[in-house]
Amino acid sequence: MADSVLIGLQTAERAELIAFYKEYKDVKIKAFDLAECRELVAQNDRPTFREDRVNWLLAIQQHTPGEGAEIATQLFEYYLADEDTERASLLRVWENLAGKIQKQGTDFRNLALLWQQMGILETSQGRLDNALDYFQNAAQAVQQTDDNILLGNIYYEIGIVYRNVGDYRNAWQTFEKSTEYARAAGNIKTVIYAQGQLANLLAVQSRFPEAIEILKNSLPDWESLPSESDRNMKHTTIHTLGRTYLQNGQYREAKETLQE
Repeated sequence: MADSVLIGLQTAERAELIAFYKEYKDVKIKAFDLAECRELVAQNDRPTFREDRVNWLLAIQQHTPGEGAEIATQLFEYYLADEDTERASLLRVWENLAGKIQKQGTDFRNLALLWQQMGILETSQGRLDNALDYFQNAAQAVQQTDDNILLGNIYYEIGIVYRNVGDYRNAWQTFEKSTEYARAAGNIKTVIYAQGQLANLLAVQSRFPEAIEILKNSLPDWESLPSESDRNMKHTTIHTLGRTYLQNGQYREAKETLQE
């Protein structure tokens, strides 16, 4: 690998890239720019991305921290969606970038996105304590901005972690926060999902009438979503409502709901 492509990179980052290049020897060396990244994301060209993913990692680390963060956060879904085995290495790259952004102390939104994505990476590998730390860091960062959509989404992720470790009290409080910020931002989709989690928490405690009330109240929200594909997901709430009726012994209501 030409030494010129590693100029300006920290020792750890150089080691990461060298390791990637050893595995993918036929990759053409090129640090893509932000415009090329946006074009690929817009085209949803996953095969091309996978062929060039080493170069995307190079771009993330070689450009300025702000531009690198934009590339990283846009491309993140391509890794996770394909269940890439490179997640542990990705986590280190993201950590290096977040450290640079944090030192600048100004780009709080991109910092929050990086922390959030690190939380998702850790969650996918079952390291929930680490994931919680990352998500909480993300929430603190985004509170320095006015992005209530992102804050509502991050609180939702935190609530999921609390739920998965059995901490229902903190899960409840966090899903309520998610609902509050998401509704303030008009992000109805996250409102619906957070309300569904609140209903599930109530059902776990056999508080079925309260859970049913939340689920019934959330049904009209599905109709307000802009895309047909999103509106068609209403069946998820209907299914949960029918199941909750069944758990509460309301067999007629369960049958009627599930036949909708």
